[in-house]
Amino acid sequence: MDQNIFIARHPIFDKYNKIFAYEILFRDEMKNSFSNIDGTTASQSVVQRLLIDFGLNNVSNGKPFFINLTEKFLFNDVILFLPPSQVVFEILENIEPSNTLLQRCIFLQEKGYKLALDDFEYDEKWDDFLEIVDFVKVDFFLVENEEREKILTKIKRNKLITIAEKVECYKDFNQAKNIGYNYFQGYYFCKPSMLSTRKMPENTLNYFQLLQEIQNPSIEFSILENYIKRDISLTYKLLKFMNSPIFNFSDKITSIRNALSLLGLKEFKKWLALVVIDTLIESRPQELVKISLIRALFCEAIARVINKNNNNDEYYLMGLLSLIDAIIDRDKSEIFKDLKLNKRLHDTLCGNKTELSNILELIIAMEHNELYLVNSIIENLKLNYKLTLETYLNAIIIADALIVEEDNN
Repeated sequence: MDQNIFIARHPIFDKYNKIFAYEILFRDEMKNSFSNIDGTTASQSVVQRLLIDFGLNNVSNGKPFFINLTEKFLFNDVILFLPPSQVVFEILENIEPSNTLLQRCIFLQEKGYKLALDDFEYDEKWDDFLEIVDFVKVDFFLVENEEREKILTKIKRNKLITIAEKVECYKDFNQAKNIGYNYFQGYYFCKPSMLSTRKMPENTLNYFQLLQEIQNPSIEFSILENYIKRDISLTYKLLKFMNSPIFNFSDKITSIRNALSLLGLKEFKKWLALVVIDTLIESRPQELVKISLIRALFCEAIARVINKNNNNDEYYLMGLLSLIDAIIDRDKSEIFKDLKLNKRLHDTLCGNKTELSNILELIIAMEHNELYLVNSIIENLKLNYKLTLETYLNAIIIADALIVEEDNN
């Protein structure tokens, strides 16, 4: 079982933009599906990696997770090693319904597993399955506006939980929510929901000024400390982060100066930047901060592999600021008028090609499961495939431990 299996996860949100579950995606290193790999081998590899190599909770963060099943995968008993309380098996749209398939689904349901029909478009041949599955996923990229509502009407009597997937803009999110879909999957949340023309709030400008100070390699700690002490919210969040189990300090951190003495100025500036981003989030999905941190940790770690002796703080800040427009609902051009960055970082975040951009493009391609682009960048950067995947998963684990979603509803 030597083939490299790539893993990515996509968040599934409720109507409040809180995480309900993740879809866990697996692909072969050089293919975009398991079509050319023996089904049994692929199934065993996926389950082994979920349970042993990656660690189930490390990948799903304790949330329910959806996983695609090819027909061979569906009939392979290796899937029974996955915990029924957490997993939802997705029946792919290209599987032909049959009585044999129906009986297998009933068997899995009796074992406690939940089932979903993926990329669902109504056809009466699926009627028997609608009586036993728990979820129906509707692809908003493939299904036109009117049909999206018709599907809900046709399956209403089955009282199924519906998920709108490939929701890529807030217009589609709002439509799905208004017509009655229960959950939402797609990268709509990574875009600004409504670009504001209002003047930038004073506290946001203050945070931008602090981010600028963090970039200064010769900044004195006393200057940063004064910024933090003036802001109760910033102080509280910073101390909360510092006392997270991920740092594993033997004594509780009780002051900003205490945190500095334990971390050192370089590491302290890194985590301070994260706290600033987390403070700016306000009503936007908390997952944005988590993805920003995953990107920051990944970019910094990969840069360390490529540029062994160089300062890689710039890569960390690049990842952390890569979703700043979605976080504060502003156009990047407006943001960077007030947030002064060095030219290379500014150009990268505005989408221009720079020395930094390859690594940011790599993590974004990994998030979106764009395997050909992932493989191309890994090859260009002369990275080890396994190390790249491990770096991504380690970033997820750290971010999950630090960014805990709060229920405000």
